Amino acid sequence: MKNENENENESQDESMQQIQHPFHRQHPLVLVAEHNNEGLKAHCDGCGELLSAPCFTCIHCNYHLHKQCAEAPFYLPNHPLHPKHSYAGFVLRQRPFKNDVMVYGCALCKEKDSFIIHKKCLDELPTEIDHLTHRLHTLILNRSDSDYLCNLCQKQHSGPYYGCSLCHFNINVECAWPRSTVEDRSHHQHPFTLLRRQYSFICDACGTEGNCISYICSTCSLMVHKDCTSLPRIIKFSRHDHCIFHKYFLKDLTRQDCKICFKEVRLECGSYSCRKPGCNYIVHVNCVLEDKRLYKVIEEEKQCEELEEKSMQSSIIRIIEVNEAGEATKIQHFIHQHCLVLADKMEEEIDRKCDGCMLRISNIFYYCLECPFLLHKTVLNCKESSNIGFVKAIPPSISKASRNVNFAIEVVLVSSTNLENIGTCA
Repeated sequence: MKNENENENESQDESMQQIQHPFHRQHPLVLVAEHNNEGLKAHCDGCGELLSAPCFTCIHCNYHLHKQCAEAPFYLPNHPLHPKHSYAGFVLRQRPFKNDVMVYGCALCKEKDSFIIHKKCLDELPTEIDHLTHRLHTLILNRSDSDYLCNLCQKQHSGPYYGCSLCHFNINVECAWPRSTVEDRSHHQHPFTLLRRQYSFICDACGTEGNCISYICSTCSLMVHKDCTSLPRIIKFSRHDHCIFHKYFLKDLTRQDCKICFKEVRLECGSYSCRKPGCNYIVHVNCVLEDKRLYKVIEEEKQCEELEEKSMQSSIIRIIEVNEAGEATKIQHFIHQHCLVLADKMEEEIDRKCDGCMLRISNIFYYCLECPFLLHKTVLNCKESSNIGFVKAIPPSISKASRNVNFAIEVVLVSSTNLENIGTCA
């Protein structure tokens, strides 16, 4: 039988276990079975996460490794994430930057265009899964440098995915394990819960078709795409002067067409629309959010008044409606109190004059529905940047030498504090 001294020595040997690790060749690393949480918070130099026992540490250099990081295999053969060099396998490499984490890298790619993946990510990705959206076959982990279509989110992705080669069924890794609950009151007042189904659906937030993975709000009876759980409530679109709000449905309206694509908006589904009285601006969700450079997310409704005030101060011609050619068909002009509508001929054969240039209306013009006010379209276009100025007629003069009628238009630039004459165009 072992005496107490022998047991004590074995316990001491175990607690003083040492290894020589290739990532820290200067000194041996000593196993620490218990970590004092009251001391200085240290991080593992392998995975970068907070250090916890058991771990290996260098008492000379303050270098630490979790026990599982220190014992990670240095070679992984035939991994499906990198089929190009599967015969060479992955080798464990020292992280290149201090704030990086331990990675596996392809031995043949490390010189140029390295294939690198975090060790933690690799550990958490099983090579095969059984997924309820494809019960016929097991899905195998693969990787593609070119775009592939995810059958769940219907979007193009590149990188790792799970696929069935027999059925040509692929799903993105993120779609394979979606969050069970999404809760963000800045986007919706109730939490959304994951609902897995094998049938398509129409998203209540954007009005387009979804497939298999959806989120529901049981309180509001809504079913939406994963991405649509976080749609911004209010945005300021660069092509409209007012803020527009996301609504899951619009009532008491007749047919409405999207002001971007000119196709019908399904009023029973989600869209963005303007709240201002008399402003019937409405757009599809996917149309207005397609280019992030064209809109700004508004966090609070009170910001809308400030933005709209600035917009009115800087915009003299406000475009309300456009046609498919991008031509402004309805505008609000600074020098007139009512909206102006585009037309190409007079309804009655009467002699009417432009209130800008004072010449006879003979081509495309804008007219007021409420009073006899007319402006040639060319008058509005006399300055390239028509949204920074308005036009004011200067009484015409007659040249005795040429017997021609000369007219001029004064272009006035308006700022929030003063009016500045920037010239005329005749």
